[in-house]
Amino acid sequence: MRDGDLTFLDLASSDLVPAGTLARDDLAAIIAWVASKRDSEHTQRAFGFEARRWLAWLMWVKAGQPFTRWLDKATSLDVAAYALFLAKPKEQQIPIEILERAGLTRQPFKPVALQRASVDRAVSALKAMYADLSGMQLENGYQIERNPFNRFKVGTMMKKASPRKKALTALERGYVDEALDEMKREGLILEYHQLKWIWTALLWAAMRRHELAAAVAGDIYQDNDETGEPTWMFDIDGKGNKELAVPLSEEFMSGMREYRLSRGLPAVPVPGAGGMDRTPLVLPLRGPIRNVHPETINRSVKKLLVRASEIAHASDNLVAASRLKDFSSHSARHTQVTMIVDTTGDITLGQEIARHASITTTRRYKAPSVSRLKQALKDVGAKAK
Repeated sequence: MRDGDLTFLDLASSDLVPAGTLARDDLAAIIAWVASKRDSEHTQRAFGFEARRWLAWLMWVKAGQPFTRWLDKATSLDVAAYALFLAKPKEQQIPIEILERAGLTRQPFKPVALQRASVDRAVSALKAMYADLSGMQLENGYQIERNPFNRFKVGTMMKKASPRKKALTALERGYVDEALDEMKREGLILEYHQLKWIWTALLWAAMRRHELAAAVAGDIYQDNDETGEPTWMFDIDGKGNKELAVPLSEEFMSGMREYRLSRGLPAVPVPGAGGMDRTPLVLPLRGPIRNVHPETINRSVKKLLVRASEIAHASDNLVAASRLKDFSSHSARHTQVTMIVDTTGDITLGQEIARHASITTTRRYKAPSVSRLKQALKDVGAKAK
């Protein structure tokens, strides 16, 4: 059984578990909740795993208490303790007998501390679970009446890092370029073209990995801008399935041409007999033509960044080596928005390339203007005299 498969354990596998402590009602509630999420098999597996590791943790910290149901015993204090547990290195492992009672087959928590974004996702999923369960008819008269996650905010215990700190510097981008050149010299030509294109697309279109994974060549087309100049545009299916068009840079178009030619395709999208070019923007390295999974893109970028980190380490730049190792595919997006805002000083342009619904989100990318603020204070002081 995989941890993503929502099936009950045979009682025979829990001979050492005292009678009545197998969390059957809790597991049934989780199964009912996950079944209501019909987005995708991946979503169901991820939500099921998140819910059951919360259940395992609850059973672990409340060990010795005579409960047969656990989800409805959670309190707001438990939620805060769980978030702190996720955010810190983990020295202890949950006993296997508890994992089995929660329907897990392996340790669900990695020893390392989770980043704030990961803790945020876990808390958001569980908050949604309790909200949904409170309105569901569950087996054996089980009723979830309150949501312990309702008022909890990760920001109260973890400071949110500025997106600027998640952006690559010019030197760090140079290490990424060196990593790509290294792959080419080693003769890893197919992988070189794949990683170079993924990195180029994410960086120069400020894309999220799921946007790139779902994109097809026909989403890219030529149109005239407001001055009448021909411009390559990209219809990106973003958050909330909102489709927005962004102009493409020469760096993006050059990278796309090189990648498509390396895969035996025309340099630019060509509409077929049935209309737009449906060829995925990123092809699998091997196998039939299909859209890749977003996590495939993330793993590809992580592989590239690890190489870049090793190059930085060999250059005795330990700070860059450490940062590059911690970056992900989303760092390319942070980098592009930061470069746009820094180059133009106009956060509205950053908002347009990032496709942020609110300018408040983009404002976090703006660098502190210490020198301008100092001058303003001097000017105000002079006028006050």
